[in-house]
Amino acid sequence: MGMFSALRQGSTTGQRAGMQEGTLMLESAESCGKRICAAKPAAPRPPAVLRPWRPRRGFGGGPAVAAAVLLGVFGVLGVSGVAARPAAAVTIDWVTVGDPGNAADDTGYGAVSEAFRIMEFEWTNSQYVEFLNAVDPDGTNPQGIYNSSMGSNARGGISFTSGSPAGSKYAARSNMGSKPVNYVSWFDAARVANWLHNGGLTYGATDSTASGPQNIGAYAVGTATSGVAPGRSLDALYYVPTENQWYKAAYYDPTANGGAGGYWNYGTGSDTAPSVVSATSTGDGTAGSSGNSANYIRGADWNGQDGNVTTVGTNGGTSAYGAFDMSGNVFEWNDLTGASGSSRGLRGGAWTSIGFNVSSAYRITFAPSNEFHELGFRLASPVPVPEPSTWGMGLAGIACAGWGAYQRRRAR
Repeated sequence: MGMFSALRQGSTTGQRAGMQEGTLMLESAESCGKRICAAKPAAPRPPAVLRPWRPRRGFGGGPAVAAAVLLGVFGVLGVSGVAARPAAAVTIDWVTVGDPGNAADDTGYGAVSEAFRIMEFEWTNSQYVEFLNAVDPDGTNPQGIYNSSMGSNARGGISFTSGSPAGSKYAARSNMGSKPVNYVSWFDAARVANWLHNGGLTYGATDSTASGPQNIGAYAVGTATSGVAPGRSLDALYYVPTENQWYKAAYYDPTANGGAGGYWNYGTGSDTAPSVVSATSTGDGTAGSSGNSANYIRGADWNGQDGNVTTVGTNGGTSAYGAFDMSGNVFEWNDLTGASGSSRGLRGGAWTSIGFNVSSAYRITFAPSNEFHELGFRLASPVPVPEPSTWGMGLAGIACAGWGAYQRRRAR
């Protein structure tokens, strides 16, 4: 089989020897603290019901103009009824994970029945700043979406300044904007998904209620910050990937084994442990965007730290589907099966990890409320259905017109 001789054929049975499960054993002394006890979440209030707006009679220009005027003058109403406006564009690069119906790996993971998209890069500090300023312009930190260690720990990437104007109280720290956000729980990742699901709007006031834009949508988390993680909504537009989705995006290669498909051991498209990446003085990985390298075993020393997060996409090559940093940098949350439950998954390893922990053999289940400097996330999304092109609609119109004329001539 040449270069794929070591690739594993898909199999739906069996567990690989040495497969790790259970509670998280983080490799750094700083983060091996106590597991956070799961408290029973407060019962969420039902989401606000917004009736569609209808213009009054006599509003010159009709509904389209009326809507445009209202949007320009007042902004729009967010999901909770709080005045909002479109957010500054949050750039999200996606890769499509196709080949639906693939077989599972011999670990039992990786089989996915539908195509989906997953983020090309881990969610960064700059992106999380956009989220924070959009949903918390007042800086009241609803549901603890900001962890103070983001600003006080040398490996955290986001500062908070209470005296800054509303909507700009959070900022990326120096050289940290393009690093993966850390100190985030599964609940934080779910709230980012909710915000995007509800339009990614920038709000004029912080809404800390159960129907706030960060609390309903893809996940009905309400005001909960611990306890049972809810399953995602069937119509979720953005979500935390399931474990099978994350695993497939990281390790599956549809071209392997003569096109039959197979799995690599590492998220860099290799069965050989990646080289340990080092870092520049500003935290870029020295591997660039190609090669079998990863940020792990505390190899990326910068900012006076023995190991640190590094700029996404600079630590080596991608998975077969084009996703960066699927091995190393930060552990990433996954949704396990997608059903509600008192635990959530972590995969991929982190900048602290030993080699085994950045491989496909290592998985963790963990309380969804935990936040450490090794924990981050990336989101997934359904593959969008393409809208009809202008040319296609035009040709369809011409065809319909021609058919109508033909039918009229026949009727004479």
